[in-house]
Formats: sequence, C-alpha cells, structure tokens
Amino acid sequence: MVALIDEMEARLLLERRPNPEDRRARAIYLTGAGRKMLGRAIGVALEMEESVCSALDAGERAQLSELLGRIVDDQGLVAGVHPGLNRVGPCP
Repeated sequence: MVALIDEMEARLLLERRPNPEDRRARAIYLTGAGRKMLGRAIGVALEMEESVCSALDAGERAQLSELLGRIVDDQGLVAGVHPGLNRVGPCP
C-alpha cells in the first residue's frame, strides 16, 4: 500500500498531511488532479457495469442487485465500500 501511495503522490494525485486528530499519523488527501482521476475512474466503472449488465432487463438488474446485496451483507462488506461509491450501486 505504501508503494501505491508513494506512486500516487509522485503523480500529484494525492498528498500526505499531518493528521489533525493524531500527531503521530499522516492523513491522505486527494488533490484536484486526484479528484479528476477518480471521476474518470468512476465513469469507466459505470460504463463497464452497463456493458456487463446489458443483457439483463430492469427486473433482472434489480434481482442481481438484491442478490449481490445479500452476499455483501453476509460477508460483512458494507463497511468496506467507500461512501462516495455507495450512490453508484451495481448495474444501474
């Protein structure tokens, strides 16, 4: 993870700053370029979801979303989803 953060920092996509709640730690913040890259990545992901789900009608997409949600709940994965991506959901 450190190597990934270092690479992203070198590409000016994020920056490390002192953590305001813990002087011993550093916090990671997206830069403007990082926010643009994230926006593009989300766009690519949405296009991929649309492509993957193109054979499903609206009811089947809803069923898939419900089934995947049950798996997520069963595996305790909900907390692992970035809050900014919760609004996207599977196969819109």
